[in-house]
Amino acid sequence: MNGDKVRFCRDNQSVSLHPHGLNSSAVAPAAPKMSRLVLASLVFMVMIIATSLMALFVVVLQKPRPAPEAYAYSRGFLGDNSTWQLPVEPNNPYRFGVAELQETLQMFKDHVENSSTWTMEIQMLMCRVDNVSSQIQMLGGHLKNASADIQMVLNDQLENASREIQILKQGMKDAEALNSKTRMLESKLQEANVEVERLKGELASTKALTAKVQEQQRSLETLRAAFASQEQLQKSQSISDGVHTVLQLLDWPQRQGHGGLLALD
Repeated sequence: MNGDKVRFCRDNQSVSLHPHGLNSSAVAPAAPKMSRLVLASLVFMVMIIATSLMALFVVVLQKPRPAPEAYAYSRGFLGDNSTWQLPVEPNNPYRFGVAELQETLQMFKDHVENSSTWTMEIQMLMCRVDNVSSQIQMLGGHLKNASADIQMVLNDQLENASREIQILKQGMKDAEALNSKTRMLESKLQEANVEVERLKGELASTKALTAKVQEQQRSLETLRAAFASQEQLQKSQSISDGVHTVLQLLDWPQRQGHGGLLALD
């Protein structure tokens, strides 16, 4: 996976997938770019081939060249490309050099075949590495999505918890205010009870005072009645005394005349 491109490899085949936008046309999958590992493997193969060629030339140069008959062997060697075997005569004095040359060529051929096999294995390994890299990137994307989802859920839960905490704090503040009001009302109720008790005491005192006042009023009425009776008696006595006095006054001249008459007699 590279950006918005996904590449799948299996054996010697590779498939690349590209996204298509609304206004984009179909794009053919581009050839995969050679990575550093592939370049390093190619450089390594080139170095092996160059080393083998140099070793071959060194071996050839170290041996003395044969007579013109050797050209026949070289011709036979050039003609037999399928087996890479040189015809060697049993009595040829240069057979040991040719055998070494054949051995060197066989080693070079083995190296070439091994390098080809290594190239295929490297390509397969690269495809597997690409597959693993694609899967790792896909898993990384899934992990990022899961992390984003988890972060979103945690943020939502944190916000909900924060709101719940704020609501609980507000509820605690309201409860404290209600408790304060309750305590204030209890204090006022106690004060009202004390005031009621005081008023009850004052009412009892007022009732006692009212009873005393009523008793005094009754005493005053009794005294008033006695005083009125005494006054009536006094008035009656005065009237009686006045009448007696008047009668005495009226009777006095008569007594005087009767006395004079008696004196004249």
